[in-house]
Amino acid sequence: FRVHGFVDGPLAPWGGQRCGTVDPGRNGDLLEVPGHLGGPLPTGAHALDLEARLRIGLEQLPDVGLDAAGTTPETALAGLVALNLADAVWREATGRPLTLPHGQPRNPAQQALLRALAQTLVDGGFSLRALVVAVAVHPYLDLDEPVNCDGALPPVLDPFAADNHAGDGLRREDPWTLLDSAAYALGWRTVKRFPLPFGWEDEALMRSLGAYLDDSEPGHRGLDLIGALAWERSVGAGVDPGWAGLAPPHHDPGADVIARLVALARADPALTVEDVALAVQDRVIQETAWTDPAHRAEAEALLALPLARAAAQHDPTTLEAALRRFAGALLMSPQFTLAGLPPPAWTRAPRLVLPEATSAALCEQHAPQILNELALAWRCDESGVHLGEDAR
Repeated sequence: FRVHGFVDGPLAPWGGQRCGTVDPGRNGDLLEVPGHLGGPLPTGAHALDLEARLRIGLEQLPDVGLDAAGTTPETALAGLVALNLADAVWREATGRPLTLPHGQPRNPAQQALLRALAQTLVDGGFSLRALVVAVAVHPYLDLDEPVNCDGALPPVLDPFAADNHAGDGLRREDPWTLLDSAAYALGWRTVKRFPLPFGWEDEALMRSLGAYLDDSEPGHRGLDLIGALAWERSVGAGVDPGWAGLAPPHHDPGADVIARLVALARADPALTVEDVALAVQDRVIQETAWTDPAHRAEAEALLALPLARAAAQHDPTTLEAALRRFAGALLMSPQFTLAGLPPPAWTRAPRLVLPEATSAALCEQHAPQILNELALAWRCDESGVHLGEDAR
């Protein structure tokens, strides 16, 4: 893993100079200490030598099998990589690793799951897609099965309990998911991904939420008062916080989603305050109705406007301020900040939808990326996508 004499050279990884260059020579090792990983490495070894050993191991491991990965140093290295990738994908999906810091699972249930996921990766030719699918459809992440199951689940999510239940899957969303979801929902700029060249403008918020900053600050996904206060300070007012990253699609610096919804609602005398509030709620937490009368009454109290009154009858400044209070409350709600439990059943589409968010518009945007690769006949309309015979 040395840097001296290796990072500057004639080779440009990934085909671009901006990622830095590497020197395949072995003359820059100041320590000249022999390396051993995936077998003995040559004098002056560097990452390219290790990559060659790993490539051999990846090619041989499907034939050898994960259980016999220790047969050669190369397959042993590839087996460890498979286990590590499986653990990383599971941790990203659930917020919890299957291993302790030294790399070993805490109990037999976690060990069995880790081996099964790693085997899926190996059997799929080290396809990350196959691994992600295996994680996504696992019973612990199936949003119907854990809720409907009669008995307890093996102790994987909470390894220190005798059994696990649906509530053990509840967790705070990843910091980047929180930040990006808020930005895309309300048409704000995202938080900058990379600090170069002048650092993160939003570093205080990112550190408080537990976002990864560097190897010395790898972040976290815990719940704490500092993170909650920082999140409230940034988005609690429902006003664009002015993050320094990229603009999402259809970004308008002069009118975010709330301002656009207010303009559309006031242009249609048939739309009520309730219609525009539900449009905001759909954007933030994907709930399109109030099935609980108490919830509806709480929303009306927060808005401080009669829900049944036409939106056009209200001053635009007053209506927009009310909707921003409402949006801020939604952004701080458990429905937005937590993951792990199924959402309420979808009942109906909101009456007020931005042009780019209609069923037809979303279908036209995403269907080609998904269906063209599968060579399926399809068409879009306001009811969504139609396949096969329905596409004619």
